[in-house]
Amino acid sequence: MGALVGWQMTDETAARMGWGLSYMGLALCALRLQLGNHFPW
Repeated sequence: MGALVGWQMTDETAARMGWGLSYMGLALCALRLQLGNHFPW
């Protein structure tokens, strides 16, 4: 994972980043569902 991004990071850091991105994606999806009537996304 670290080699793909070009950074020197441990597997633990990569896993944390992966989970963070997953949670952010879920939050954005929920937000879009909540605000879908107001914004033409």
